[in-house]
Amino acid sequence: MKLLIGCPVKAREWIIGSYIEHACEAAKKVTDDFAFVFVAPEKDHDTLQEIDRKSRELEVTSWVAFTTEETGEDLRVWNRARYEHMVYLRNTLLRQVRESQVKPDYFLSLDSDILIHPDQIKSLVDNIEDFDAIGGKAHLSVTGSRNPTYGMIKRNHTDGSFRRSDHTGLLEVDIIMAIKLMTPEAYFIDYEPNRYGEDIGWSMAAKREGLKLRWDGTFTSKHVMKPTLMDKVDDRCGY
Repeated sequence: MKLLIGCPVKAREWIIGSYIEHACEAAKKVTDDFAFVFVAPEKDHDTLQEIDRKSRELEVTSWVAFTTEETGEDLRVWNRARYEHMVYLRNTLLRQVRESQVKPDYFLSLDSDILIHPDQIKSLVDNIEDFDAIGGKAHLSVTGSRNPTYGMIKRNHTDGSFRRSDHTGLLEVDIIMAIKLMTPEAYFIDYEPNRYGEDIGWSMAAKREGLKLRWDGTFTSKHVMKPTLMDKVDDRCGY
């Protein structure tokens, strides 16, 4: 099984080494044929050096597609312009996956501030079955369990507004976010702008093309939303 793992990165020198280390541990439970692909600003030297350092240490292949965007702190300011820029970055990444010589069986789109649970990739692969993509569980808030990484489109709504609640099992869903294991049918779907985020735009585009999306709440990964949380145990995932 061939697996690519990656995301856009910017000012992530504080976590990207641990990101790669956690993903390697999880990936090795399903395949030895995996690699990383990133999109990053060409001048983000600290992040790029950390990607190179950790990849060499773990003897894993990583490559980066450069952008010309400005470097500096990656602020969590979400508005229409930011979401549209994220669409550009995500689609740049998908082009790298599609055009790579690897031709992966799966692409794991894994947000850069998530330290994946050691058993989550195996669970996603085991449970994708006849679905085109499957999401993994993390929490999109610093505390609480009201914001898991899936959604169901609200009835009679076409703008992408959705509902969700905490869950621990397998669900067929309308939206998957942050952790997405994609088959080729899924990673050939482009991201699209949406007022609720690019993951919602992608999920709606996938559903429009007839793709089936699943979400797996078996394991919970650690979402590190700021550097001060790196060494703090998140009781929701246990590390």
